[in-house]
Amino acid sequence: MADIDNPFESTKSAHSEPVEPSLIHSIMDSRQTWQHVTSGKSTTTEKIVAGVESVAAVAAVAVASKVGMGSTVAKVEKETVGIAAIPDVAASSPLKQGLNRVFVESDGERRPFDVFVPERLNPEKPTPLVLALHGVTGGGAARGLMEAETGLNSLAQEMANKDGVGAIIAYPVAREKVLPFTFGKATLHDWNSPGAGLTATRPGYDDVNYLRSIVDTLKANPSINVDSQAQHLVGFSSGAEFAIHTHNSLPGYFAGIGSIHGTVLGTEAAAVEGNRAAFVAVLGENDHMLPMKGGRGFMTAIGYPKIADSQPLKQAIDMAKANGHEEEPLVMDSKIFKLTQYAGNAESPAVHEFVVKNGQHAIDGVRGTGGWPIIGAKNPNFEAIDVVLSKLLRHRLPSGALDVSRTLEKVS
Repeated sequence: MADIDNPFESTKSAHSEPVEPSLIHSIMDSRQTWQHVTSGKSTTTEKIVAGVESVAAVAAVAVASKVGMGSTVAKVEKETVGIAAIPDVAASSPLKQGLNRVFVESDGERRPFDVFVPERLNPEKPTPLVLALHGVTGGGAARGLMEAETGLNSLAQEMANKDGVGAIIAYPVAREKVLPFTFGKATLHDWNSPGAGLTATRPGYDDVNYLRSIVDTLKANPSINVDSQAQHLVGFSSGAEFAIHTHNSLPGYFAGIGSIHGTVLGTEAAAVEGNRAAFVAVLGENDHMLPMKGGRGFMTAIGYPKIADSQPLKQAIDMAKANGHEEEPLVMDSKIFKLTQYAGNAESPAVHEFVVKNGQHAIDGVRGTGGWPIIGAKNPNFEAIDVVLSKLLRHRLPSGALDVSRTLEKVS
């Protein structure tokens, strides 16, 4: 039976604390009216300077220093403000509830990542694992960015409170790259692997190896019970492009891919036959960084030639083909978004593409923080991270899924 579901139910905010509804929308489709409620929450916050993607700002980076591809002031929830003080944990050491900083070996280097373990997990139940990949950001600003802008920790805890399963959330951090023509004074973080990333590939390391090390390390940790059939990648912008590349590079590793304002360039690792995963894309009508129509936007008009090949709408088409969908997709339109859906079944995981009306280059919704006018204002009417996880976590890899066949080699 095809999995055609209510596409609007998971656009609600799901904060666990009782709050006063701040926005109610009636959404019409061709058959029925759905009620959409977005709730707000007051949180003690602190401000830090963090990067978001704006290639148009590259010309000023040499002067501004430490600001990569634009900047924004992000409000960070209290749990992430003291992120630098989180104690380091050895890869095999027990993980505590809450946020942990762990180190893994990758391409001969010791690299860190953060991982959130919800309270009240049932140790008898395998827990899904989600890797959250940030986009291009200024040097030194990557750590803590996805925690703040997605609100994934709160969502994972809310799910654990309900069913004892929830999700374990890992936050990898891309290495810093020196911006060209800045004499080493300005850097940014972006993902690195042959054929992937929105910036030039650097020799000597492959971030696919790094992400695989994170997954393998967490699966081997005896203090948690990772569901090896429910490992997912969720990325924003460049992180979304790299999520697709990583999925294709590691057949049989990931059950679902979430792309928030992401794209493909056509140079990523090719799809492997039988390597199927649920897929959710969130795009914005008014994305000026990675426009839906493809190519450059007015915020990416100069610098970084790779973005000229951006094709956001090709993501869902490619994933539908890889998943074996030959049928025409179901298309539904509302006041807030347009949904193109390839319904899932036992053989072919579902593919969803949400185009947010007036959506810009930001992680939409009220759950997370961040956003910046014109560059990337959040649309409060669409809870992007709730939508993505609600779709992905329904899918698990079948037993005896495709074995990993890619030989990972150090980039020379």
